Amino acid sequence: MRIAMLKFLLPESENGIFNAILRGHIDFTSDPWPSISPGAKDLVRKMLHTDPKQRLTALQVLSDSSRLSEEEIMGLKSMFKSMDTDNK
Repeated sequence: MRIAMLKFLLPESENGIFNAILRGHIDFTSDPWPSISPGAKDLVRKMLHTDPKQRLTALQVLSDSSRLSEEEIMGLKSMFKSMDTDNK
């Protein structure tokens, strides 16, 4: 999956994005992040935490519906679907 909309402090290539995630360098100041709710950004931070012991699992995210509103969930689904350029 190509993550074109997530902009990091490294060059915007798949390898650069991957390395930025590994180091925890996520830039939430560039589009589309300013329009994303603080709760949704916090969830993404927790899902991408560099320490696996502190990182949320998919089950934790899906089992706790109080983390985000239905509108926030739909917005994130839409954003991530638009990033999936190879439909995988």
